Amino acid sequence: MVFLPEADAQRLKGAGIRKLLGSDAARVLVYVWGGNHGRSKVLGSPYLGARGKTVVLRNAGTGSHSENVNLSSDYKRAFGGAKGAVVGIAISADSDDTNTKVRGAISNLSLN
Repeated sequence: MVFLPEADAQRLKGAGIRKLLGSDAARVLVYVWGGNHGRSKVLGSPYLGARGKTVVLRNAGTGSHSENVNLSSDYKRAFGGAKGAVVGIAISADSDDTNTKVRGAISNLSLN
């Protein structure tokens, strides 16, 4: 999830992801399944420095799962303050160091 203060979001409306992420005001929350950290643990980002944080939803494993997150609460825990505008959502999978394949589906995604 990519967040910007409301004024920056309006100014950058229609901009590509690189321009959004290039803003010093951008903050990124990455939700993950995987690793060995405990649920809800907030980790630093090796790619975004202080502008990015990772929130662990569950450890690595298989199966079907449903998740609900509170963006405002998670943002406050990760960065402090109010979250501003959501300007980007990305979904990805990564199995390159597991010698396996990933198959997934997303359904009923909603932002409230």
